[in-house]
Amino acid sequence: PVKPASIPIVDGHDIEHLFYPLVLARNVNAGFLAPVNPVFSRQLLPEPEQASLEPHKPSLRSDKVFFKSTQFRSGITRGATFVLYETSPTKKVVGEARVSSVEVGNTGEIYAKFKRKGVVTEDDLKQWEAPENGEVQAILLERWLKYPHALDENAIKAVVPNFNPQGTLQLTREKLQELRKAGGYYA
Repeated sequence: PVKPASIPIVDGHDIEHLFYPLVLARNVNAGFLAPVNPVFSRQLLPEPEQASLEPHKPSLRSDKVFFKSTQFRSGITRGATFVLYETSPTKKVVGEARVSSVEVGNTGEIYAKFKRKGVVTEDDLKQWEAPENGEVQAILLERWLKYPHALDENAIKAVVPNFNPQGTLQLTREKLQELRKAGGYYA
């Protein structure tokens, strides 16, 4: 007999990965837009000068982890697009990545599991833990893309009128495509 846990499950994300650059149509919510501190954003997005000797040297990995509070979880799913809004002083959407997996757990356990893929310290991570249970979510990201043209708040609000630079919000396929187009990326 075959144990149910031993049967591999192939989902849309796996199909896109196997047949890249194929992009499957998603449900109504194709992704989410979230604020990211510029120090972390610059370490997450690929840059030509990454090998420089900066105090916060960006990780050279293509798969990286973004740690986030568990307050917003419904739109953060495998295969979703994560659009990065770089906070003050930049205040612009600068790029995107694809979510390959999401894991929620105790801050210490999550940090121990993903610290080599992340760009934060354990002390940084503690600022996002849920006060009631000490949990955070680790969002494993891949397929990073820096937009040719960063979008300021006015350009973002032209596409997403309810944009709040302090919060995370879900994006429909249409809104995601409009943001990409405004950023100079046509997917």
